[in-house]
Amino acid sequence: METYNRVQEIRSHRRRHTSTGRTSIYTSKMFCGDCGAKMYFCAAKSIPDKNVFFRCSEYKENKGKCSIHHIRETAVNEIVTRAVKEVVKYVTEYEPVFLYMYAKKHNEEMLTNIKLTKLRIEHSEKRIQELNQLIMKVYEDHVLGNLPDARYTMMATNYEAEQEKLGKQIEADKEALAKAVQTAVDVKSFLKVIRNYTEIEQLDEKTVNTLISKIEVFHKVKIDGKYHVPVKVHFTAVGIIDIPSEKEIKKIMAEIQANPQLLKTA
Repeated sequence: METYNRVQEIRSHRRRHTSTGRTSIYTSKMFCGDCGAKMYFCAAKSIPDKNVFFRCSEYKENKGKCSIHHIRETAVNEIVTRAVKEVVKYVTEYEPVFLYMYAKKHNEEMLTNIKLTKLRIEHSEKRIQELNQLIMKVYEDHVLGNLPDARYTMMATNYEAEQEKLGKQIEADKEALAKAVQTAVDVKSFLKVIRNYTEIEQLDEKTVNTLISKIEVFHKVKIDGKYHVPVKVHFTAVGIIDIPSEKEIKKIMAEIQANPQLLKTA
């Protein structure tokens, strides 16, 4: 089922073919970090393979939502390959540190959201029951002649509209809860999958689809007199992975050794 869901997600991204027929293994993953739009793969007969590039679709379509920025596919490949190698090395060599850091970054926020979502569901369900009683009461008052037709219609319509809105909110909240529970399963799956790539040297379409969920490209910035294009690589199930320094890793390992209970929350 996990594999099926992943395949459906990949198939949902329609691949845009260029006039030359050239495609890129990164096409469905590329997004503008500034406006959130997809980035188009640009290739033409006049453009050598080493110079084909991605460009923000919002700029190309002249919608005025984004300033021009682009990045060559060779640069994307270099950045993503390096990121994958670094993450594979970090996660496989320091799995306890990765789990601890991930939990520290996500679990507290996730648990808070779960608690608030459960409370909202409970409140919504209680309110729906109250609305049922109110609808019955106004109906009885209307039948007994104590409530004019226009007044009854307005009150009943408002109550039913509120019920419908609450019902949709409950459905959305329950779906969010299910995703939160699934996150813990996804992290374990990620660890299992990442171990298969310890000897990786070159990325292919299967590897990119398996490990990468999104690649964000931002407008270039000038650092020390040189322009750089910031890129964020989101890994499947776990998002952006911040690799700690050697000093930070030693500190975290010491914390874990002193208190093994820390890993039980990861």
